[in-house]
Amino acid sequence: MRCGSCTLCCKVCVVPELHKPAGVACKYQGEGGCTNYDNRPASCRAFECAFYQAGGNPALRPDNCGVVWERTGDTMYGTLDKDRTEYPHLEGQINAFKKAGARVEMTNGRRRV
Repeated sequence: MRCGSCTLCCKVCVVPELHKPAGVACKYQGEGGCTNYDNRPASCRAFECAFYQAGGNPALRPDNCGVVWERTGDTMYGTLDKDRTEYPHLEGQINAFKKAGARVEMTNGRRRV
């Protein structure tokens, strides 16, 4: 598993197969990652964290910035960790994505912001 200790997607992302809503820790979320990684649901397998799409940029690591980023086509989707009060580098990240020609959509897991 390449995520290391980062498990923010396990909290902020919806996992329909497990009936897991956004903002709630997955029942398989462990300290060292997914405890069911080899048998994880299709939606988890399909998810591609932008941290890896951007070559491991530390500013995009979800547990560092408080946002899980995913790129689909020309759009960057950011899901905020609603339990955080600060999002380091968020404005700079959004501006960099837009400068690179990407649309940016943000959500707190419940509604688009």
